[in-house]
Amino acid sequence: MKRFISVLLSIIFIFGSLAVRAADANAPGVPGSVKATASIGGLTKLSWSSVSGATGYVVYFSSVSTGGYERLKVTKALSCITANKLLYYKVRAYKTADGNNVYGTPSKAFSTPEIPIAGLKSKKAGAKILRAWKITDDSSGTSVVVEKLAYGSPIKTTHNSNKYGITTSYTITQVCFIAEVACKPENFGSASALKTLNKTGLKKGEGLVNDIAKKKGAIVAINNESFTGHWNNLVPSEFWDEGPVIKDGLVVQNRGGVRSGATIYRNGIWFENETITPSNSEARLKAGLSFTQTSQTVIWDGKRQYTFGKQTDLIGRTNGLRNQVMFGQIDSTHYLMMVGEFMQQDTMINILLAYGAKNAFACNGGNCAYMYMRGVGNVTGTIAPQLINLDKLNVLEQEWLGLHNYIHGGKGAACPAVDIVYAK
Repeated sequence: MKRFISVLLSIIFIFGSLAVRAADANAPGVPGSVKATASIGGLTKLSWSSVSGATGYVVYFSSVSTGGYERLKVTKALSCITANKLLYYKVRAYKTADGNNVYGTPSKAFSTPEIPIAGLKSKKAGAKILRAWKITDDSSGTSVVVEKLAYGSPIKTTHNSNKYGITTSYTITQVCFIAEVACKPENFGSASALKTLNKTGLKKGEGLVNDIAKKKGAIVAINNESFTGHWNNLVPSEFWDEGPVIKDGLVVQNRGGVRSGATIYRNGIWFENETITPSNSEARLKAGLSFTQTSQTVIWDGKRQYTFGKQTDLIGRTNGLRNQVMFGQIDSTHYLMMVGEFMQQDTMINILLAYGAKNAFACNGGNCAYMYMRGVGNVTGTIAPQLINLDKLNVLEQEWLGLHNYIHGGKGAACPAVDIVYAK
């Protein structure tokens, strides 16, 4: 009896194995040419190539590329339309035989945050949109649209980089990247490398904006305030301020002094000038203080606060003309971030005002002007080794300076930062 049962089980196993092999042999192939193409109006078209013998296709989505995929749609077409959100997709073919579906292997993950510029119009009259990206994150409700703009007369400038003192003249187009952010006020913040990454020293070429932004789960981020020890391996990176410096609701530096400057609260209320001391900082934190800001106020109550004049030096910040990172607030749930590429600060302020900024600050910039956008990657085709793998929208200026041997490495570089402004 035992022998009979053993033989019967063996037969069942053999036939079962043959059935699996037959099913595997009949499984359709993997869809190729998978592509996500965003369109105006907040939609994304997913498409793929046909699979021989397939009855139809199943489309899956996930918030991360590596797993957790759920079924989105079953279709017999080679494309489908879905909302333009920060999602990853896979598609696999299936074949129906004898009333049963046999499924093939899913495609590789694919997604896109880029949207076509046809039909898009900048809020700044005369500005030309060169590229655009959009991300909506269901987990936070945050939506970000970034436009790459060209605006203003080309800059005619000179730079002396020759060891013989020869000055070279250049004419360069003014370009910027502006992010329109819709988010809860508590999702707009500033984080430091000192706390977020436990980083107390910076090295030349470190892409800490990228690192801090990823650690915070940011959708978009820019490098923030100036600091000492910049590109100096021997000096810990510090903020200029002697008083309590607060980022992400944490005191990241306190030298015992008093600071007066802008304060941003988690409820979306901004103050242009508030005094923070070691004795009152704890009370301010309990009141919802998110971060302090000592950068130049360029817009307040919807009015220009500063006029910088024309840019006269290609590199560096002669007469304060080239702080090329700014961020602003439209209201408690709408914000702006901006990075210039050879763009004069006055031009940047004009654009911010056109986009509705009520309050705005100029931050650390120069050739370190940096905008991160999650999942975008190397969209410009840069050849700089330090920039290829970064989620960095803007490399025009760094690439140009690098190729002209004005900054190290010859091809541009990532820029360190003691802190960032971000939205998540």
